[in-house]
Amino acid sequence: MLKAFTAKADGRNPLASLTLASDGSLYGTTSAGGDMNAGVIFGLAQPPVISDISMSASGALLRLQGTSSRSYNVQSTTNILQPNWIFLGPAIWTNGFFEFTDSAAGLSEAKFYRAQER
Repeated sequence: MLKAFTAKADGRNPLASLTLASDGSLYGTTSAGGDMNAGVIFGLAQPPVISDISMSASGALLRLQGTSSRSYNVQSTTNILQPNWIFLGPAIWTNGFFEFTDSAAGLSEAKFYRAQER
């Protein structure tokens, strides 16, 4: 995982060691940047991973592993070589996983999925 401090809003000059929080994220501070140039607090979390996809009469059910304190959006495309990612909706935290049902998924066309932090 790499964090680039490229914009003033992102902060500048990381200040101290990172701290591992109970949600699994790493948090840190900077000495400059932010709205008043007094630094920012930032957090880093592992990206979501689609761990399971299953088909049912209601569509494709995706299960994502992610950080429970974060929110994720699901996107799909039918062409991975020239992707035109379409926003499908937010994944919902359920039973220890994030879940999303793509009711438009069918057996006649292949779809590729990805999840991104909101």
